[in-house]
Amino acid sequence: MEARFRMSDPVHGLAGIAETLSKQLDNHTSELAFVNKQIQFHRRHSVARSDEAKGASSSELKAVQSPSLEEDGSSILTDIEQFQ
Repeated sequence: MEARFRMSDPVHGLAGIAETLSKQLDNHTSELAFVNKQIQFHRRHSVARSDEAKGASSSELKAVQSPSLEEDGSSILTDIEQFQ
């Protein structure tokens, strides 16, 4: 096998091919790490946006909460009329 690679690359032979593959592996490993960091960033960003949306909808719900059982029915009618 070494003889075959020595014919295709007489200066470096098999060692040159191994070095080239090692460099490619290092490059791809670095690229994979970068892509994984991007994925983590976008996941955190989407979770934060989803939490913001949930926070807005829960605050909207708090503003429209029905009155407690201790309150009289007149406040319920006022709330209903407000949305009509």
